[in-house]
Amino acid sequence: MQPLILCLESTDIYCSAALFEGTALMASRNETQPLAHAEKLAPMVAALCAEAGRIPDAVAISRGPGSYTGLRIGASLAKGLCFGWNIPMLAIDTLQALAWSMRQETGAEHHFLFVPMTDARRMEVYTAVYNCKDLNCMLPVAPRILEPDDFLEYASAHRVVFAGSGASKWKGLCSWQDQALFLDQLLPKAEGMGVLAFEAYREGEFTDAAYFEPFYLKQFQPGKGSVT
Repeated sequence: MQPLILCLESTDIYCSAALFEGTALMASRNETQPLAHAEKLAPMVAALCAEAGRIPDAVAISRGPGSYTGLRIGASLAKGLCFGWNIPMLAIDTLQALAWSMRQETGAEHHFLFVPMTDARRMEVYTAVYNCKDLNCMLPVAPRILEPDDFLEYASAHRVVFAGSGASKWKGLCSWQDQALFLDQLLPKAEGMGVLAFEAYREGEFTDAAYFEPFYLKQFQPGKGSVT
């Protein structure tokens, strides 16, 4: 029997949860109300597990980078589930999971490069660059203040694809947008975590739930009216 893995995504404006048996998606829930993580994520999990009729074999959490508050909510829920059910935790890189969804959306064309972006306010994003063949990270995850000619060095040999909550503002600034492909409506979702979570489970790449900390990337700097 393939492992049943519960995937939780809470890093961006919308939260989601999905159940995978191996790499097969069994069921999912996607919230359409923004910033409703604290209210909606746990009931999603309850509904999915009731539908499955059994406890998952592991919980996979989208580890970031992303919203500080969203990351804390997801991590707290994942830890509680792992301790309560006595099952292991898996930590999945948020941007790599989004790159997996980008590959599914565009097809596995080897000349594509994927640049997922999470909005980090103003003209800053959290981003990385992944190849298409095996989603190997070619440019490490980092915060980046966008400039018009960013990533242009990749365009001569590749079709560069952008997605995520940071891609829409980048599209308006990009000096070479006619050469790029924008999937700016494609956001991190739990459905994009399943294959990576299964691979981590199979390789025994478990995270100690007691000591897990989300990948914040930067220290939280609260401001007036801050919700991140």
